[in-house]
Amino acid sequence: MKNRLFTLFLLLVCATLYVSAGSARADILMKNGIKYEGVEVSPPWGADKELKAKIDGKKTKITSDSIDMVVIWHKDRPDEQYVIKWMRALIFRHKENRLENAYRSWFALHQAGDHLSYWIEINSFKLKKKYMRISVPQEAHFLWRDCDDGPCKVNTQRGAGRTREWLTAFLDSDKELCRSLNEDLDIGKWNGDYYFNGMTLYEKLVKEYTPGRKCGESVVSAGDVE
Repeated sequence: MKNRLFTLFLLLVCATLYVSAGSARADILMKNGIKYEGVEVSPPWGADKELKAKIDGKKTKITSDSIDMVVIWHKDRPDEQYVIKWMRALIFRHKENRLENAYRSWFALHQAGDHLSYWIEINSFKLKKKYMRISVPQEAHFLWRDCDDGPCKVNTQRGAGRTREWLTAFLDSDKELCRSLNEDLDIGKWNGDYYFNGMTLYEKLVKEYTPGRKCGESVVSAGDVE
């Protein structure tokens, strides 16, 4: 009986490895300009310093530091793509108005605006037979201003009040958006599940953030400027 169970366990493991190894495809853009299109890859874990790929029929490992950007998808769902990037995260000390370098990780782009983009830190990929999803850590939200060298982790500790204070300092160059954060947006109703309930707020910030804007001024996107 034990031998049969062990054999069944090995079959399940092999089946999982088979799905993981052959179900993901990617376009890989290297920092040197070389691009690999539609290659078979093993989706990276958040801290993976190498990306496993199969190029021209040969298995290879590509150093994450040498990759500029990756577009990855499940082979059976090419329309559901993730744009991911290996980057160094930044920490913004809002009380000192100071940026610090932190760890490197893989991030997925959720939304990009004219001056701000919203990234999700990747913990791992859940690669199933028919779909692929991203697993994220508890504090997964990062905002990247176009004046910075990388994405900054949003301070979601100690409740919505601290998050509002952090966001107001981080986006201080847009006075109208900061006014809206403190007067219009009722973010105090967040229940702690920032990944779902906070999504709308982050999307609003990315869409409206305009450095140099004064209180009372409207948003002017790049597409509106002739």
